Amino acid sequence: MEVQFYSQVPSPSHSVPSEFEGYYDFVSTIAQLSDEFNFTGSLIYYNHFTLDPLIIASAVIQNTQNNIPLIAIQPNAFPPHTIAKAIVSLHNLYGRKVNLNFITGNNLNELREIVDVLDHGDRYERLQEYIDVLKDLLTKERITYKGKYYSYDNFRMEPRLPVNAFPGIFVPGASEASILVANRLADVALARPTPVNTFYDQYCKHLRDNSLRVGIRIGIIARTTDEEAWEVAKVRFPSSRVGVLKALVLNRLQMNENNKQMSNLAKSDEVTDGVFWMGAYRSGINNNPYLVGSYEKVSEYIKRYHDIGVRVILLSDLYEREQFFHINKMRLMLNLLISEDMKLIGN
Repeated sequence: MEVQFYSQVPSPSHSVPSEFEGYYDFVSTIAQLSDEFNFTGSLIYYNHFTLDPLIIASAVIQNTQNNIPLIAIQPNAFPPHTIAKAIVSLHNLYGRKVNLNFITGNNLNELREIVDVLDHGDRYERLQEYIDVLKDLLTKERITYKGKYYSYDNFRMEPRLPVNAFPGIFVPGASEASILVANRLADVALARPTPVNTFYDQYCKHLRDNSLRVGIRIGIIARTTDEEAWEVAKVRFPSSRVGVLKALVLNRLQMNENNKQMSNLAKSDEVTDGVFWMGAYRSGINNNPYLVGSYEKVSEYIKRYHDIGVRVILLSDLYEREQFFHINKMRLMLNLLISEDMKLIGN
């Protein structure tokens, strides 16, 4: 099975390159490039400094043919029936589906600002209830539900959502609580990965059977040669002591399990396996690990992730046609490796 790739919609805080007329044009172009290079869709963030992700999803759909927006949903921001109505509305207006990335809130300052005082375990308990309710709202004619966080009394919503438009459920996180929710309710369990040799033991082996796909959030800088790729990486994410300190301080404000893993990696080894690189994190510019190297070397490393169950990749900082071009070159090699492997299994 080939790996699905998602781009990400740029945040309004991202400076709009001069070749675009404005933020709307920037978002539309990234979504269109994702279509052109056969990505499955684009991740749309939610926090206090983004535009409404449902409205952004509408803009993405209007400007593409195939892009499936992956919309970040935070329970403290939208009640379940609001999201259910939005999903049905997008399908009825445009004939398109969306996928949902369920987040619990990682930034403690943002949670304090809205007086969301639940602890980590309770936020995941609420998330589980939220997804249960949302699934009922989208599949049942009427629902009566009495839970700890949500209640409905003979609730009916029209119009109905066709089965083929039901959203894919993504649950990110590496904590025991997030994995429990993913195992019960998700289609894709999502995490920023550690190096491939440890990722299976730390994450994949705790997931249920193969019906649950594994997704990773990562950056990729791939070029014809290793030397060229590393030159690009070091220019884009220059190392500095200030950057390292900034990254570690920021993550103390939002120390979920996955952030702890990334922070520990950044403090120990900058490069693992000659490909897995924490330099972007250490620069203080980006909090994702990166894979850096030749098309061949990066595709071989992703194939190792594929071998332990990874089927979805959310790519960080992919905002230029040239970047999409290089990812596509690597991806063609990856698909060939997977195809050859499948033939060997078939024989």
